[in-house]
Amino acid sequence: MRILGIESSCDETAAAVVEDGEAVLSSVVASQISTHGKYGGVVPELASREHLRAIVPVVREAVDSQVAAQTRTFDWNGTQWLGAYATVGFGGIRVISQVREDEAFRAARLLTRKSLLFALIVITAGLLISRWVSGGVTEPIERLVAATDKLARGDFGGPTIHVRTHDEVARLARAFNAMASNLQAQRSQLEHSREELEI
Repeated sequence: MRILGIESSCDETAAAVVEDGEAVLSSVVASQISTHGKYGGVVPELASREHLRAIVPVVREAVDSQVAAQTRTFDWNGTQWLGAYATVGFGGIRVISQVREDEAFRAARLLTRKSLLFALIVITAGLLISRWVSGGVTEPIERLVAATDKLARGDFGGPTIHVRTHDEVARLARAFNAMASNLQAQRSQLEHSREELEI
C-alpha cells in the first residue's frame, strides 16, 4: 500500500510517498527560508500564503516522481544486502546497485567509533581541566582551614596565606591574614602590659 503524506507546518511545505510503511518512494520539500530570512523569523501570514502557493506543485512532484528511486534491504544466502535503483539521464535508463549491508554501513560504523573515541578524549580533557581548576579553589581554602586550626590553638605567628587569584578566596585570605596579624599584635600588647603590671 502506498501512502501520500503532506506536511505544511511552520516554514516548509512537504509531501512524500511511502510504500508499505518502509520504503520512501519520493520526498519533496519546498522551503520558505528566503521568504522569512529578511524578517529574522517566520511571519505567519507570509507562511500561509507560501503554503497555498507551493502545496499543489509539491504534491504533484512527489506523486509524479514516486518511482524515480528506491532502496530496499533483502536476505540472500543468509546475508543482508542493500539494493537500490534510480532513474538516470534520459530515456528511462535505470541504474541498479547492490552491496552487502555490512559493507554499506562500514564507514558509518567507523565514524561512530571515531566519534566515541573523540568524545572520550574530550570528556577526559574536561575532567582533567576541571580537576586543575577546582584545585586552584580548594588548595587555598585548605590552607585557610589549617591556619584557622592553628589560630584556634593560640598559634598566632603562623605564616601568612598567599593566594595567586583575585577572587573571593583571595579576599578571604587577605582578611584572614589581617585578622591573624591584629590578633598577634594584640597578644603582644597584652603580654607587654602584663609585664609592666608585674614590675
